[in-house]
Order: sequence, then structure tokens, then C-alpha cells
Amino acid sequence: MLLLVTSVAAANAHALAPAHGPTARAERADEAVLLGRIPGLPLWLLDAAVANAGVRAAAVLAIDGTVWWVSEGRTVRLATGMRAEQATSCGGALFAVDGLARLRRFARAPGDPIALDSGPEVSLLHRPACLDALPRGSDREGLSHGAVAVVAPFGDVVILERDLRVRSAALGVRALPDAEPTVVDLGGGAVALAVLTEPTLRYRHGVLGDEVEAGAVVLLALPSLEVLGRWAPPAPAVIEERRSVAWAAHGEAGIHLTVSDDVGGARIVSLAWRAGALVRVAEGPDLGGASRWLHVIAAVDDRVYAQHRPHVRGPLVRYDLSVTPKDSARADAATGVLEPSVVATDLDVVSHVVGERNLDRALWLRTLAPGVDALALPYGDGGGVRWIRCDAFTCRTVHSTAIGGPLATNLALVGPSGAPEGLLAADVDGSVWWLPIPAAWER
Repeated sequence: MLLLVTSVAAANAHALAPAHGPTARAERADEAVLLGRIPGLPLWLLDAAVANAGVRAAAVLAIDGTVWWVSEGRTVRLATGMRAEQATSCGGALFAVDGLARLRRFARAPGDPIALDSGPEVSLLHRPACLDALPRGSDREGLSHGAVAVVAPFGDVVILERDLRVRSAALGVRALPDAEPTVVDLGGGAVALAVLTEPTLRYRHGVLGDEVEAGAVVLLALPSLEVLGRWAPPAPAVIEERRSVAWAAHGEAGIHLTVSDDVGGARIVSLAWRAGALVRVAEGPDLGGASRWLHVIAAVDDRVYAQHRPHVRGPLVRYDLSVTPKDSARADAATGVLEPSVVATDLDVVSHVVGERNLDRALWLRTLAPGVDALALPYGDGGGVRWIRCDAFTCRTVHSTAIGGPLATNLALVGPSGAPEGLLAADVDGSVWWLPIPAAWER
């Protein structure tokens, strides 16, 4: 049976009344606001926006493959027949993988003038990377607004222009089937894509959806996808991640990775782009035992935030980064360190659910003051979000916002990076919630 995707015009015929009646309004400025409800289990918040007249809205991918537009007082079906666990918003459109494993591009809101496009076959498990947010001054070489990087069958990496034509391809890199390509600003106008590659089963922990992990990471130049560099941990260690986390500090740039083995468990390894090579410049302590994983949440300047053993409500940890000197005779000896400077054990948060590919349940929101950061992580039971303030001495909860039930999706940031207007979340009952930024941070 063919799986069909609805057009926007057809979708407008499927507008639903909000499942909870009139949209619920918060009684206090720091309470969650119910935007609406979809008739199914949400998987992913594809898009977050503040529409005209301040109407908050989101596009939501559900487990049955439907995509819904939810705003205050209105729920509209945008598409059907999707098979992806996650998707991407880019260039004013949405991208998801359908039941025939083809990339689809469609409108992100009812009435948007976006024609339905069907692209090439891609991996069902990956999440396309939007290339719109390339650093200012980088050379786009004519790359169109709305271009995306995707993982193709057999692990090739491909850039698709806005109309889903192939712009460039890196063949034979053997990307993970569920890899999330990461844009990395190398400085001086050079930009790269970091992609986890070389699938291996030599460490079968399986916290991220399956037992396949990465044996290496590659940097690909944008937009040509020329291979710039490769790094691999010594066997039997693996990169136990779906993506890298980009960093820029000490006048350099690079990526952080979670590296694991069956002796020490997980640790963070920091790589930098130096003299035409990807080299290890810092490493943190391991967790001290097999099958112990850590989730790298974000990197801000020389600060790295991670949760140790999130599946058992482990501590939120802030690391301080120092790197191997550039003139070191042993550039890959990792004499630099990631020093845990804050270990917060009493927050009762869970940044990841075992067996999920979703790595966006926890977010860095913005820097509040020099060296002081704001983060959002779910409660231990997933029924709401803790707003956390971290400085050089402590990470503490400044406010907790409850939602209607256990969190079912990622947290979606509304507004520009570093200056958010709020968050969106969806729970297991299909309710979509707006979470305002707490005023406590401003006091």
C-alpha cells in the first residue's frame, strides 16, 4: 500500500477543535500554557515559532507518521505517511523521511506557499542538518537558503539544495545510519560538517536505540564535502554518540565526543582542527565502569555541560576546558584536560531516556552573565522542566514548570539561540505546551 503525504490545501480540511476544549491559559506568568492536543503520541517537535499577533505554535511529528500544526485554539494536519523518528525545520519548510525512505519537504504551517517536494532516498534513522545557520563570513558558494545535509543509503553524506537537487556528496564515508551531522565553525570563514562514521558492534551498550556505535568521526568541508580530517579512538573504544558537540575557545575550534569502552565506561574527548588535521587536545576522566554513559548537553566557550548516567538520575556536571598547547611536540597526546568543576547531585533530572535517539530533552538556553549559564532539563519523572542556573560553584534549580504528563518529545527552543522567548514540549497524552522563561533568572 502506498503511503501518501497530504498537500497543505487538503490538510486544511482536517482542522481539529482543541482536544481539551478552549486553550488553557496560565494563571501565573511562570506556568505552562496548553496550546492544544494532537490525536496520538508525539515523537518530535519539528518547529517552534511565534506567529502573527503573538500566537505561539509548533509543528509536531506523531508516532503514526502524521505531522500536525498546533497553535492556540487550532490543530491542523499537515502531512501523513512519515516514518522518521525526528525531522528538521529549515528555510521556512519542514523535512521528514516518508515510508518509502524518501526525504519530503513540505509547509510548516497551514497556508504557507511551500510546494510538496519528494527528494532522494535517505536513511530512515538520521536527522537532516539545516545549513542556513552557517557562521557570518563563511563562504556559502551559492548554497541556497533551505539547503540540508543528509545521510544517504550505505552511509554517503549528501547536500541537497532547497529544491532537493543534489549539490555535493561525500561517497564512501560510511556514516552511521542514525548520525546527526553537526556544523562546525573552524574560523577564518572555513566551515565543516562533523559526521560520525564507521559503524561497529565492538561495544554493545545500546543506550541510543541500537548496539551500533561509531568507530570514527570525519570533518567534511562545506559545501564541497571534501574530507578534511578523520579521528578514531583506539580499539576497543567507540564513539558512543549520534552527533558531536561543536566548541570554540582559547582561539581554537573543534568538537566534543562521548568515547566509551568496556573498562572505564564513558568520557569526554575534545578534538581541535589544527594544521590541517583533527587532533585530540583534551580528555576528561571516565566514569569508572563498563556500561556507564554520559550525555554531552552543550559547550559554551570553555565550559562543557553533561549529565553522568542520566538513566539513573546521575549528576549534572560542568567541565572547564584547557587544551594541549598548539606548539606541543605531541599534538595528539591530550595533555589538556576537561576538569569537572561543578557536580550537582540533587537536581533530580533526566536528560535522556534509555533506548531513545532523542538527545534534545536537555538544552542550553543562554549565558546570563560571564561564566553563568541557563539550562533546561526534565524532572526525573518527565512531568515538567527544571530551569537551572550554573556558575563556577554550583548548578541550582531556579524554577520548575509542570506539564500535563510525562514528556514524550524533545524540548524545542523558541527564539534565537542565546535569547530564547520560551520552550515548547509535548507530553504522552498528545498535549503541546508553551513554557515561558522564568522571571527568577532576572532577579
